[in-house]
Amino acid sequence: MSDRRRRDTARSDTLHLDLDALPIRDRAALRLLTRADAATAAQLACLIYRRERTAQERLLQLTRAGALERTTDPRSGRGTAAYAYRPSPAIRTRLGIRESRASNLYLRHTLDIVETVCAMAIPRDPDQLLPVQAWLTERMSADLPGPGIRPDSVLALQVGTNSAVLCLEMDEGTQHAPVIRARLRAYGRFLPRRVGWHLLFVVQSEHRVAWLRRLAAWNGPGTLADRAWAVRLVDLRVHGLDAVVAPLLGSEAPTLLRAIAGDPILRTSATPVGSVAWAELMGSGGGDDLSRALR
Repeated sequence: MSDRRRRDTARSDTLHLDLDALPIRDRAALRLLTRADAATAAQLACLIYRRERTAQERLLQLTRAGALERTTDPRSGRGTAAYAYRPSPAIRTRLGIRESRASNLYLRHTLDIVETVCAMAIPRDPDQLLPVQAWLTERMSADLPGPGIRPDSVLALQVGTNSAVLCLEMDEGTQHAPVIRARLRAYGRFLPRRVGWHLLFVVQSEHRVAWLRRLAAWNGPGTLADRAWAVRLVDLRVHGLDAVVAPLLGSEAPTLLRAIAGDPILRTSATPVGSVAWAELMGSGGGDDLSRALR
């Protein structure tokens, strides 16, 4: 462990701030980090703070006060100084979080999930409405698509007059075929019963997309035709909802991510993810109204 990491970890042993006196965006950032487990300054700027420099300054203050721990972002290149922030044991105790924290080995996976949400939540055109109406993390979405299914996240999208619910599976290219087969079978049993719900694998490479398509064709249930897709994370970063997604089953051609939101049901929320209202809600303790978004 580096000297800097030791100092940051040591500071987190005691909480040196009054949470009620924090600005609402700081409280929102803390709530988001307890939900997602980790995020970078750039991701928190996207969803909460609006400016990356502001995010860096506030996160540094929260780290020094013992609310956060920081560690090197495992996705950063050699010679860079990118950090990921996680709730400290002290803040988890203060907020009544009893679930065990994910291992550091899981950090890349966690940050890629948040990156995916950022890519979808903030449209490239500032005049467009925010499309992600709700975001449930892994702990919040367990069994929601069906018994025994635990997506990495569940997102409710409203794109114009159409909508969809996406069950995200973040694929780092390390899971073997039997695990993916079991996941496809589980989704195939329950997802077709949910109108407008889709399975979306977010992957690292075009080779992994092709591998998933072969696996689904050989072993996946046909009930997931038009319901299961794969997209590269790099394409999401660049294009957002205009990223190209490939169907895992069927003969349909690849399409845009926004196009799979074809359900006429309105899934709107008063607090779409990334909005000022959502940050204020998070800063006040959470409690998103999901009655419309996750129908």
